[in-house]
Amino acid sequence: MSAQNTATHALRVNRYGERLFTGLRAIVRCDSSMLLTTVDDILITADNGGHWKELTAPLPHKAVVDVLPVDDTVYVLTSNGAVHRTTDVGLTWNQSKRYKSGQTNRLFQDTFGVGAFEAQTPNKVDSTTNAHFSVRDSTLSVQLDNGLRISITSNAIRDVTCMAATDSVVYVGRARLPVLAVRLTDHTISELGMGHLNQEHIAVLRIHNNYLYAGVMLGLGGLHRRPLTGNYWEYVNIDRNTETVEVQCIVSGTKGLYAGFRDHGVAWLPDGGHVAYPIHEGLAGALIQTADAYRGGYIITARLRGLIHVKRCGLDVERFSSSLPYSGEYVTGVSDSAVIVGLYHGLVIRSKDDGKHWDTLSVRFGESAINRIRSYGNTVFICTNDGTWSSPDNGDTWSRAFSQLPEQTVQDVHKSPNGWIVRTNQGAFVCDSTGSYTKFAPEGNLPRAPHIIDVQVNGTMIYATGFPGIFTSSDGGKTWKIFTVADNSIVQTITVINDLVFFAGVRGDVFYVNIRDLD
Repeated sequence: MSAQNTATHALRVNRYGERLFTGLRAIVRCDSSMLLTTVDDILITADNGGHWKELTAPLPHKAVVDVLPVDDTVYVLTSNGAVHRTTDVGLTWNQSKRYKSGQTNRLFQDTFGVGAFEAQTPNKVDSTTNAHFSVRDSTLSVQLDNGLRISITSNAIRDVTCMAATDSVVYVGRARLPVLAVRLTDHTISELGMGHLNQEHIAVLRIHNNYLYAGVMLGLGGLHRRPLTGNYWEYVNIDRNTETVEVQCIVSGTKGLYAGFRDHGVAWLPDGGHVAYPIHEGLAGALIQTADAYRGGYIITARLRGLIHVKRCGLDVERFSSSLPYSGEYVTGVSDSAVIVGLYHGLVIRSKDDGKHWDTLSVRFGESAINRIRSYGNTVFICTNDGTWSSPDNGDTWSRAFSQLPEQTVQDVHKSPNGWIVRTNQGAFVCDSTGSYTKFAPEGNLPRAPHIIDVQVNGTMIYATGFPGIFTSSDGGKTWKIFTVADNSIVQTITVINDLVFFAGVRGDVFYVNIRDLD
């Protein structure tokens, strides 16, 4: 399009605090506080950027000695004697207590009054078994709650590192020797086939949901399991982990299985799952994508962690839905009456009851094809690698949108005063209500073609960021003004709050100007 304003205007800006932010995604106002989301964090300030509080701090010490799940609350004991607690599957952590004694496991058990591992040889068994086990020399002693005591002696019972049991079999880990299966009914002893675990150091055994789990220290490391009625071990993948982990404890809970590692925190394996998820990281590495207003708060989308609900201006942070299906990616659109989520494999789901239940919508896309979902009232857009789809009724029915545009990957759709701004991998287009469109191409003395990264509409004004700075339009995108910011050839993430316009510079600075400065 031909622009009437071809000159660029140098903009004098104000710094919002002194801190720099890597990968800043969104700037949102929450009462008197300001909320920022970066690639892997949520931060809040109540003093205009003077101090920032991290809302989803990870577990501060990654050497985990013991884990204690109590329904939805999980306690973690670390090797420095501190007990940490999470109530939201590791999204946030609080320190409960710090011990000075070396007998931290015994203190951990006494403090919470439930069956945590003891400092000596672990002798806890599956929760369905009413018995206690111990090994002395080459004798396995079984003390039943009814008073009956069983002793089984064998030269094979040596170098014992761990035990686990069913009602009829005790499994004995022996460092780098094969695991023993000791039958209580006839006292027979056999060695389990170890497969890929042959000569690996078995440090922990645990029985959970008809599987025998083994934790390995040194060497191969990792978490492994075999069915109680099977013959083969399988490796349990730990999501996003590429390093060798050394397992120090495995604990059963009502929500699944938890494994603590010597240097890599703690992971959770949901019942029925095949992949264990690190829960010690907060949002570190979660790849936060968007922040959308939702019922007085915000829903923040973390590509690898799902939906995070920020309520009461950061005083409450929780996972939005415990029933959200697992996905390597989540792309979210939010309206007052529905939350719509695109999953990695192309499925699109919707919840109308705050994430308690999800229904599958009639549209389906290819793997990792969904780039953005936008909701404007009851109108929903899905931006994909193959154009845009729209629904006028919050996802009940769907049809192609902007079919007049050249076929290309669509990154986002923004509502403008007279229509829409569609951002694609080939540039941005301004589309009016009649269906006609013009390409965003303001003229000016620029070293290369300008492009848009983010758009904010405030009344009849359009504010956009990108290269070489900030663009404004007062006529629905027909003409544009260009404002440059010193030392910031690219400007990102714009938002209008009352009379101020906030945006991020390419180096991670947060700036603001009075809205009058962009007239």
